[in-house]
Amino acid sequence: MSNVIQTRRCISSGVFGLSAAAWAFLILSPSIKGPETGDAVVGAMCINGVLITQTESAALLQVFTITNLFGWAVMIVAMMFPTLISPLTYIAERSFRHKRLGLMSVFLLAYLLIWSMAGVVLMSVSLLLRQIFSAPYFGLFISMLFIALVWQCSPLKQLCLNRNHQHPAMRAYGLASYQDAARFGFAHGVWCVGSCWALMLFSTVSVVAHQPIMLLLMLIMLSESMQVPRPPSWEWRLIPARKLRGLAMR
Repeated sequence: MSNVIQTRRCISSGVFGLSAAAWAFLILSPSIKGPETGDAVVGAMCINGVLITQTESAALLQVFTITNLFGWAVMIVAMMFPTLISPLTYIAERSFRHKRLGLMSVFLLAYLLIWSMAGVVLMSVSLLLRQIFSAPYFGLFISMLFIALVWQCSPLKQLCLNRNHQHPAMRAYGLASYQDAARFGFAHGVWCVGSCWALMLFSTVSVVAHQPIMLLLMLIMLSESMQVPRPPSWEWRLIPARKLRGLAMR
């Protein structure tokens, strides 16, 4: 087995292990009951019940609590880390063995920071939308599903996916190597947010079957991360057309 294949398998095992641990936390963590409505906020991820019954300003302030930000970070680890195998392998192949773990950790922290900032925005928008739409939020669910489908098919979505495949040159020595890893993590996070914001916003407004929807969206995003760059155009991307053609030919 070549070193490249061995490295990729090792990284894949670590990434999927972290993702599985995050999924276990989201599934097994105890529900938090809202004091006024009794609605469950599972794993601090579904912003419903207790937040919706409060005033708009108080509810928005709770988006910035450590609990909600931690819950968002866990969801990002669960859903998005499996899409990072390629950039992490790229870092490992271009760094000294004794620096690999440190450089990959810097990349992941920078990536998580971008998604944490995006999470504050997405959770705030989700909360405001739930205050505009009345329970049981069927109209909100359909509206966000429509927006997500349009974005999935748009040329801008493909542009973001293409930029996610761009891996910059990285220096090997000194502090510069960590700076490059951080820049790589920030840039990859920005284009990943640009690619996936609609799906993530849809997941935050999905009160019913929240975790199954998260799992489905993770599989969609993982499939997208394995696609090769191509010219931006209007195209169906929920299940990539090339994969459908490949299955049809079998």
